Amino acid sequence: RYVDVQSYATWDPDGYGPWEFEALGIYGQNQYRFLPVRRESNAGNINEALRLTIYFDGQEKTAYQTGFGAFGANYKTENHRIRWITSAFQTAESETFDILGAYWLDELERDLGSDELGEAAVSRGVGAFLNHARNRLYATVISSALKGSSAWGQDKGFFEWGVKWQAESIEDHLSEWSLVDSAGFITPHPQDSIGYINEGPEQAIELDDVIRATNRVETQRVQAFVQNSWRWTDAREGDWEINAGLRGHLWAPEFSDTVYTSLVGGPRGHISYTPKDREGQPSTVYNFAAGVYWQPPFYREMRRFDGTVNAAVKAQRATHFVLGMDRIFEMYGRPFKMVGELYYKDLDFLIPYEIENVRQRYYARNNSSGYAAGADFMLNGEFIDGIQSWFRMSVMKTEEDLNDDAYWQSYNSQGQPIIQGYTLDNTPVDSALIAPGFIPRQTDQRFNMSLLFQDEMPRNDAYKVLVSLYFGTGLPFGPPSFERYKDILRTPTYRRVDIGFSRELFLDQEDSDRNGFISLEIFNILGIRNTINHTWIEDVNGRLYAIPNYLTNRRVNLKIGLNF
Repeated sequence: RYVDVQSYATWDPDGYGPWEFEALGIYGQNQYRFLPVRRESNAGNINEALRLTIYFDGQEKTAYQTGFGAFGANYKTENHRIRWITSAFQTAESETFDILGAYWLDELERDLGSDELGEAAVSRGVGAFLNHARNRLYATVISSALKGSSAWGQDKGFFEWGVKWQAESIEDHLSEWSLVDSAGFITPHPQDSIGYINEGPEQAIELDDVIRATNRVETQRVQAFVQNSWRWTDAREGDWEINAGLRGHLWAPEFSDTVYTSLVGGPRGHISYTPKDREGQPSTVYNFAAGVYWQPPFYREMRRFDGTVNAAVKAQRATHFVLGMDRIFEMYGRPFKMVGELYYKDLDFLIPYEIENVRQRYYARNNSSGYAAGADFMLNGEFIDGIQSWFRMSVMKTEEDLNDDAYWQSYNSQGQPIIQGYTLDNTPVDSALIAPGFIPRQTDQRFNMSLLFQDEMPRNDAYKVLVSLYFGTGLPFGPPSFERYKDILRTPTYRRVDIGFSRELFLDQEDSDRNGFISLEIFNILGIRNTINHTWIEDVNGRLYAIPNYLTNRRVNLKIGLNF
């Protein structure tokens, strides 16, 4: 259930400037209710086929209530512009759930000659889990910004400046825990003997991932920038443009009556060259950009796994180098555009994070450095006259190295590393200190490709068809241990094909203001099961199994649109 209200108004007192005023208001209310019932998933391979069956009880309720308001004033002259914007944002969010699940993990019969092929043959684990949360978040953000720009030197230069103040108030109430019983650990044991004459010692029930905290963080921020542009034409009639500037950011979070003040800043620059082609027209643009970018932390980056806050965390820094080219050309007598970029980003003072289901949980300390390098390519144009299509391809590698993730690895008498649930001999006789070094970041997708192609029926352009294709290599993931060096597994490749058909309406009524369309879209037409994340199940020996969770299967969408 949701409510969405938006308003936008402008006012020009003179009707022609130089003053113009504008106001924007947005209100949204969203409520979601999730009631899981049953789940059955098959995983593994021909050597180890598994089936996970879960029966659920309970529900999850999530609610968001947000409001946003902004007012702006613009002053324009022929060569100057000043813009003032002030805004306020407020949100109240709640996340509550009690989800009880009883699960069975079975190994399936793999003998092709067996009458019970595909049926449960061996039970790997039977257990239950209970997830509980009562979380509330209240946030208010108020900001005011003043920006200006001026053209100079007969449009050969352009100067920009700006300053912004922002105040944030965060109040976070956390109460969350989970309980997993994978081997009857929490059933009464004889040694408990509570209620008997000769009582034994109490056996504590240990909860997993207990988070209980109430945090209030107030933050003040001041940002400023200056930037100038130069343009000129060289002797060969090539056009040059250089942009150079400087940005600074001062922020001061206050937590537990202590203020932590930090100041960062850095230069940024961009240079482009547009030579004239043989016909004297600009068709290719060469670009190079470099700069130092800082990302000061917001509240989520300050919050540790246990809910406590580290307000002394520093800003993350990235040094960018980008080399690119844009080219406009004709193919088959129609216009096309090709864009290509090579980039390298040096990353330091990183705040590592873990992905838990769909939530990001931060380490709340700057204990990592890394890099990102890759290339992007895009081609778009009119393969069919008057209809745009495009093709995109990207390659990328990004890794990070945590400076405090070294760990001791124990080995048994056979020289095997001891891994609970996997090795039979778990008696350590030797150990070694392991430094994992660089590991893939969560966004490390080595290859990504997408294509969108549109066509229309010959001699009847009211009928159109659209085909889109997506392909991407797997992303890193790991067990829910909050140990980053273990996140080196890979999800399967992502593949999806969509197709859509549409018919425009009222095209034969040229004098009518009516127009409309009817469309039929089939998403994931091949029915490919794409993995989004994994559910981790533990057996009685402590061995973990990653059971994939899949995105939606094939979906059909019928849409009708009418305008009068």
